[in-house]
Amino acid sequence: MLIDSNSSKVFKGLSTQSLVTIVLGLMEVVSFSIMSRLLTEKDFGYYAAILAVTAVFQSFTETGIGSAIIQRKDLNRNYINCSFSLSFIFGVIVSLALFLSSGLLARSVADKTMTAPLRIISITLLCNCLSSVNLSILQRDMKFIKIGLINIISLTITTVVAIVLAAKGFGYYAIITKGVLASIITLYLSYIIAGQRYNFIFDYRTYRQIFGFGGWLMAAAVFRNIASQVDRLLMTSL
Repeated sequence: MLIDSNSSKVFKGLSTQSLVTIVLGLMEVVSFSIMSRLLTEKDFGYYAAILAVTAVFQSFTETGIGSAIIQRKDLNRNYINCSFSLSFIFGVIVSLALFLSSGLLARSVADKTMTAPLRIISITLLCNCLSSVNLSILQRDMKFIKIGLINIISLTITTVVAIVLAAKGFGYYAIITKGVLASIITLYLSYIIAGQRYNFIFDYRTYRQIFGFGGWLMAAAVFRNIASQVDRLLMTSL
């Protein structure tokens, strides 16, 4: 009976994820078709370069902490708090690294006009780090419908805001606003729905266990993102 119950939850979760993926995909297609008429090719070019730089930095935040939470057999309060604390530390470090190096990166990839957008979008790295803990807890509990609702609500709000800003002539800042706002909304909703209250804990032994589990995942993410984004970075400068 227990096996049948778990199988039913898994099947229901997969069905929900498939439905949510289709809905999100359709919303993105509609959003892109509208934005492509409101923004110029230059706007999309700048945004592609910004996205490529951010993706490389984002890989350093993919430490496997979320996977460690999902795979942990005996998940306790100390482990959750340590996961959140470690995510916060990595998020702050990577966000600051992007913020401080934005001027150099902007001149290397395109021109100095990219500096401000990179600094603005650096906040998404910290938000995504913290959101991963909340979303992993929901995924562990098989709350796939709630995760889907978070994504749909976030995309709906940010798409409307981006279209309005693009129509008012904000250029690629409209897309940047969409990305930043999406990370903030996802963090807020996932925190509320996960129902967790975190405490900052420094436990070297638990930190080592978490990072030991996800260290190779982070290394793989770094190499994967660099390999997939290097063409965008080079093409922008050329």
